[in-house]
Amino acid sequence: MLNITNKKIVVYSCVTGKYEKLINHKNLEKKIKYIFFTDSSENVPHGWIMQPINGLDNFSNKDKNRYVKFHPSEFLPSHDISIYIDGNIEIINHISDLVDKIYLKDEDIFLFRHFERESIYDEGKKCIEDSLDWFWRIRKQMKRYSKELYPEDRGLFENNIIICKNNENSRKLLHNCWKEYSKEAKRDQLALNYCSWKLKIPIYDLGENNVRSGGEFFFLDLNNRYRKITFIHLIRLVLNSIYLFTNKLIDNFR
Repeated sequence: MLNITNKKIVVYSCVTGKYEKLINHKNLEKKIKYIFFTDSSENVPHGWIMQPINGLDNFSNKDKNRYVKFHPSEFLPSHDISIYIDGNIEIINHISDLVDKIYLKDEDIFLFRHFERESIYDEGKKCIEDSLDWFWRIRKQMKRYSKELYPEDRGLFENNIIICKNNENSRKLLHNCWKEYSKEAKRDQLALNYCSWKLKIPIYDLGENNVRSGGEFFFLDLNNRYRKITFIHLIRLVLNSIYLFTNKLIDNFR
């Protein structure tokens, strides 16, 4: 294994609009820096450094989160390896052990495989079912991918944990994912696999994402979110349901 003692590792997370509670992580390492980006004045978890989000005042809370998520080299330029975790992900083991295992791999970005679905087309349908964006935006995006011959069997990663080497390939892939997210459906999980394929920048498969059932390094707290049901969300739920009923999911984005 590689000795990563001299490598600068940063773990970062971002919570905006008090969307998630702050988790007190139990297994933080002194050799790793932990940065918490937030627009709140709440105290950050023990061992983390609070970093206010500046320069994104015109962004929605969700877009602020995604911009920080996909631009570690902009906000954290002095690092060799960055590890993004969602606000509801708890670190339960020494993640330097994970970095030690993967750093010499040829790939520059590392993600866990989706725990349930294997295709972004299936993910698109699920996003419509759950009303995570307007059906016409998701349908338009998926039909464009289909027209470009994006393959159905290329797998699907889950974007709640993203490990990157700080180099040109990872910066290019993450920035293009942000651009795709910005102009299409607000679901970065639909965009990242496509950008990897389009740019020919491979993603290393870390295996099935078992954070829900007790992973080695991370745990997902499914109760750690404040969910607000807004009037817009209710309207989207009704319209998406009508679309699903009338199409019965036989469209298949073709």
